[in-house]
Amino acid sequence: LESRVLTKKEIKATCCVIGAGPTGLVALRHLKDVAHCVCYEIKEELGGLWAYKGTTDDTVETKDGFYTLYGHTQESLYQDLSTIVPKYFLAYKDYPPQIDGLYFTKEEVLEYLQGYAEYFDVKPLIQFGTMVVDVSVNHNRISSKRWKVTTKKGADGDEKIEYFDYVVVCNGHNSVPHYPFEDIKSFDAFQGIITHSHNFRKPDVEEFIGKNILVVGARWSGLDLLYQFVDNQRLGGRVDFKKIIINVVEPDYLSKSTNFNPYFDDGSIIVKKGRGIQFKEHSVIFEDGSEETIETILFC
Repeated sequence: LESRVLTKKEIKATCCVIGAGPTGLVALRHLKDVAHCVCYEIKEELGGLWAYKGTTDDTVETKDGFYTLYGHTQESLYQDLSTIVPKYFLAYKDYPPQIDGLYFTKEEVLEYLQGYAEYFDVKPLIQFGTMVVDVSVNHNRISSKRWKVTTKKGADGDEKIEYFDYVVVCNGHNSVPHYPFEDIKSFDAFQGIITHSHNFRKPDVEEFIGKNILVVGARWSGLDLLYQFVDNQRLGGRVDFKKIIINVVEPDYLSKSTNFNPYFDDGSIIVKKGRGIQFKEHSVIFEDGSEETIETILFC
């Protein structure tokens, strides 16, 4: 055999992909042919947010790597979630969906992503249960590669340093709960239940049954969860809550839907517009000066 030195063009670059969700998988699928790739996934399975387990910030194990790193669980899905975008707009163009219906359920999305990873043979490139704790520019001469990546196997594992030519960050941003504290007064005064759509899993639980509920926010998350309360297919209809007060700020997606009109008419859903909510121990004062008794607050 003839031996020779490889040219610079023949030497593949090294690439680190962070996260094995929908974006990380498609990055691996296209980059693996032009670079030596490794993907670090903090969970023990691929799929990102779609790998649903039903845990919340209160029930997740403290040894969970994501919780250890960020202080909250990665999950933001709920039990009865179905997508609201036709399957053709959620699918990769080179891997058509095989489901019968027009919309994916959350289980079908995960199965689709698993099938994609198998079909394009990217799963062997993924190191599961591995968290990336630091990415920085390489300033030393240990390696000529540009990026220094520090990883950790599990919450209690030892740190490991590796060097890469490229880093592709695909860890998403939809797992971080947002609270509009700048628009809220006396937040600490409220003595009832406070939760967030990030931790919402199903409506038929103690936090909501028989309660006056304040839903803060009427965009996509707020509207999705309203449907869970008033027309839950798994439960065969309306959840047994007392009343829902929904606080709406611009843009007002709620006014564009007529699906909630029967609940507006019978008073089971009340709309309060504007910012400037003020909390008391067991009630909330709204911008228009009105006050409502509240037992559970659900931020969306």
